[in-house]
Amino acid sequence: MVQVSGASAGYETPVLEGVAFTLAAGERLALVGRNGCGKSTLARAILGDPAVWRSGDWMVPDPAAIGYLDQHYANLDWRDTALAAVERVTPTWSLSQRRHHLADFLLRGEQLVQTRVGELSGGERARLALACIAARVPDLLILDEITNNLDLRTLHHVVDVLRDYPGAMILISHDDDFLAAIGAVCLLQLGER
Repeated sequence: MVQVSGASAGYETPVLEGVAFTLAAGERLALVGRNGCGKSTLARAILGDPAVWRSGDWMVPDPAAIGYLDQHYANLDWRDTALAAVERVTPTWSLSQRRHHLADFLLRGEQLVQTRVGELSGGERARLALACIAARVPDLLILDEITNNLDLRTLHHVVDVLRDYPGAMILISHDDDFLAAIGAVCLLQLGER
């Protein structure tokens, strides 16, 4: 799935050097370390972000096979309604299928599904962003600090959804309980923690 060795990544200067790890299908890897140590840079390098240069050996999935969710929910257009956001990623689904899918992520009721993304709470945005990603079930899911804006109810729901996710996962989080609940058994320490 993912194999990285002798890897460096950064922007104008290296943020990471000498990184090596392997992630098999279905495994869950936790990237941990202090803020600024390169966790998000590594995620963006795996995604093939053109703003991040990389060197070394990188065997990563095609970006189309990766679902990426960051703490700012960049995969959402804040002008869309919740329903329109799901419609963007499910053009062949019926309205009923889209509504059912949103309901699976606790986004129910006409008023809520017609609310613009920019007006949703942090927890509602998190659930919507996950709903959009889950609609296509990527081979690799990268979650970057998604628990920052979650209330307890949403956190429990997100944990339940992610436990059932069949693909490989890279989780960036300072929340050890969240990492344990998701089943992140592999750990890659970057810098000091």
